[in-house]
Amino acid sequence: MNMPAWMDPENPPPRPRRRVPPTCSEDGSHCIAPISYTRDVCKTLESTATEAGLDIGFFARLIWQESLFDAYAVSPAGALGIAQFIPSTAKMRGLKDPFNPAAALQASARYLAYLRDTYGSLGMAAIAYNGGEQRAANFRARRGGLM
Repeated sequence: MNMPAWMDPENPPPRPRRRVPPTCSEDGSHCIAPISYTRDVCKTLESTATEAGLDIGFFARLIWQESLFDAYAVSPAGALGIAQFIPSTAKMRGLKDPFNPAAALQASARYLAYLRDTYGSLGMAAIAYNGGEQRAANFRARRGGLM
């Protein structure tokens, strides 16, 4: 079976450094358990990307780049959790706990889809997701977007 590398059971991504308690998304549609963390994260990445109309591989790579799938990641800039939400963005997107990986992945997929629709491409959406919407707007004003 041909599958994305991030889903390969022979070469799983590292587990989070700390034990992740069982968590579910706000609506209960996605859950991640400590005993099956890697499998559940991959399943949640796939289903939330599909629900949001995102390319699964793109979404998985973005989350991997942001946090290495670490539910407790904290960046020097103050971004929190697996999806690396800045607290103000988490609040704006209705995410109560950025350290809840199921809820964060669901919020992240929805936010990335919104950014894609707003800025016209996944590349511009990634710029906005990582650097903020103002940075994406400035980039588009200077360069006219991505070619």
